Amino acid sequence: GSAALWYTDERAKSLIFSKPYLHNQLILVGRKGSDVNAKSLTDLGKVKIGVVENYAYDAAFLKNPNIEIVKDISDQKNMERLLSKKVDYILVDALLLQYLLKYQTNDVSQFLEIGTTPLSIKAFHFALNTNIEDAEEIITLFNQEIDKMMSDGTYHEILELNWIQTDIDGDGKLEMVLIGDQAGENEPSNAYAVDPNKQSISNKGFYINGEY
Repeated sequence: GSAALWYTDERAKSLIFSKPYLHNQLILVGRKGSDVNAKSLTDLGKVKIGVVENYAYDAAFLKNPNIEIVKDISDQKNMERLLSKKVDYILVDALLLQYLLKYQTNDVSQFLEIGTTPLSIKAFHFALNTNIEDAEEIITLFNQEIDKMMSDGTYHEILELNWIQTDIDGDGKLEMVLIGDQAGENEPSNAYAVDPNKQSISNKGFYINGEY
């Protein structure tokens, strides 16, 4: 099996997949004042975009004739290219952006514009070979444990996040979930969306220290 696989129909012939527990979410980032409101990679027009070498980007993006792709070894190098105006935009995973917003808030607000819509989303699953004894039960238990981790703060702690957005009670509506009880008086300006496909659903409320 594997702790982190993307789902495909071909793989599903021999593997049992958990529900998604994390998503790769590529966000468009530009210099301050840039338009980062594109809803898809095809909406960008003729631009130069910095990407990380050997990352599995969508084939349609890589073959887009309007996009000049500039590869480098890391997000840090791409950020340097962006700020020195060698590229128009960079694509950055949403989780890394959460770290920047948490630890370098002033720099982000001064120098960067960050999109709100992921331009590419790929779900991560835990998967086991169907030949493994009790594979279905193991996957079920894994799903249950991930749910508990999201509600008790263990998930936040591993990813170094204060807030996440997820559907705690399974009703299709998102809750803002905090690790601990230091919530403050105002709604957080950003929270990591565990399932970005549900971002359009209005937040139902807040889940703090095990209570709504």
